[in-house]
Amino acid sequence: MNTIKNSATLFMLILLIACKGEKSEGSSTDQMQAEEPKVQVVVEATVKKDDIFELFYNEDGTLDFKPNNSVRVNVSGKPQNQVITFNLPDTIKLANLRFDPGQNPDQGDITINKLIIRQFDNEIEFSAADFFKHFNAVETIKTQPEKFSFRGVVVNGGYDPLFYGNSELMNLLRSLNEQK
Repeated sequence: MNTIKNSATLFMLILLIACKGEKSEGSSTDQMQAEEPKVQVVVEATVKKDDIFELFYNEDGTLDFKPNNSVRVNVSGKPQNQVITFNLPDTIKLANLRFDPGQNPDQGDITINKLIIRQFDNEIEFSAADFFKHFNAVETIKTQPEKFSFRGVVVNGGYDPLFYGNSELMNLLRSLNEQK
């Protein structure tokens, strides 16, 4: 019995010494940390109640946005500014955006503080005032540009607040795609 214990201890000791300092193939710190997405849209906003935001994108510069070209983000209601990040596929070249700020008809006012569009190593940053210059609201949104805020409203029994990028936004996205 003593021989078995000694053999097992010796085996474990040899194993520890042989493996000392070696990292397994998949354990490097670089691989463990998630790679930063290459295409992102970041919205800084004050959203007071829990909601779901959705960002649609296309590559043809039209107002045709398909459900499979969208990213949803759950937003926790907070009385202060928060960062809402939409990570988009790395393979796309943005041509236009549609921002659907919420599904909660009891949301109340949402204040936009900043919007950032990142594509690879380039980015465009919009102030709150610039947001309202580059995105058009539909009839289900009541805007207060002087307060940099808006609220979704029910129209004909439906609640679907959204903004879509206008020609100025599409021109900026085109120039972003042309930068190297």
